[in-house]
Amino acid sequence: MTAKEKVNDRALMERLLADTEMFSVSCKSGLYCGEFGVIDTAPPQDAYRWIRDLVELLEQKGIGHAMWNYKSLDFGLLDQSGRIMSEERVANILSANTK
Repeated sequence: MTAKEKVNDRALMERLLADTEMFSVSCKSGLYCGEFGVIDTAPPQDAYRWIRDLVELLEQKGIGHAMWNYKSLDFGLLDQSGRIMSEERVANILSANTK
């Protein structure tokens, strides 16, 4: 299956999350986004903007969330021993989560 979207931006996120409230109400349950992140090769400004936009939308919709650093692969947060790989990247992510 090939994605139809050519741009992954806030407008796309809004469209994809549009039915979450209705789904949550119909299931009588909260929602949780447990795996999201930005690959470490993404331009820092784009990564920051994408994380900021997604976190803002999840919080607006009351969806619990956690970032992913699965096995320290490709997300550039922590190495396999748990050390921070890039202070700048982590600072950008943290500031995205507080705006």
